[in-house]
Amino acid sequence: MTLFSIIANLMHFGMIIVGLPYSHVGMMTLDEVVGGAPYGATTIAGAKGQRQPTRIELDGARHQGEPSLGRPPSYSPEPKACRRGA
Repeated sequence: MTLFSIIANLMHFGMIIVGLPYSHVGMMTLDEVVGGAPYGATTIAGAKGQRQPTRIELDGARHQGEPSLGRPPSYSPEPKACRRGA
C-alpha cells in the first residue's frame, strides 16, 4: 500500500497532514543530494540503509515539527459551552 492509497483511511481516523513547508531552505539546495518533499521530511537511505540522515535532512524534520508542537484551541479538553454547574 502506498501513502496515497492509504491517506484517505488515515484522515478518516483523524490524521492531520503537516507537510514540510517550502520555507525550509535546505530542501532547495543543489550542493548535495537531500531528501524532503512538500508531503514531509524524508531521507535517502540507500538500497541497504547504509546512508544516515544529513544535517539538512534532520533540520527539515525539526522545521516540519515546529508548527505542530502547540495544540490547536479547537481541541480543548472541555469546550466552554459544555461546562456544568457554572
